[in-house]
Amino acid sequence: AFIPYHAPAWISSIWILFGMCLNSSLQWLNRSRLLASFLGASGGIFTYLAGFKIGAIRSLINEQSSLAVVAVVWAILMPVSLLYARWFSTT
Repeated sequence: AFIPYHAPAWISSIWILFGMCLNSSLQWLNRSRLLASFLGASGGIFTYLAGFKIGAIRSLINEQSSLAVVAVVWAILMPVSLLYARWFSTT
């Protein structure tokens, strides 16, 4: 059943799989936080831009401002996620 304001199971599964990739296929990004930030920002922009283009995402602000916010968030989130994953795997 659909619950308003909750993520569907398929998107939750994607996030779980993304978290599992941090210490395996994305582990090479631990060598450069700058590269991790760049790839996080550019990957975030491209995925959200695709969502805007197919009508899957709507925003209260214009598209360019939304993409700028997404880029900044992912530029911070990607290296932090890698650090957390590395810390979590050593405990």
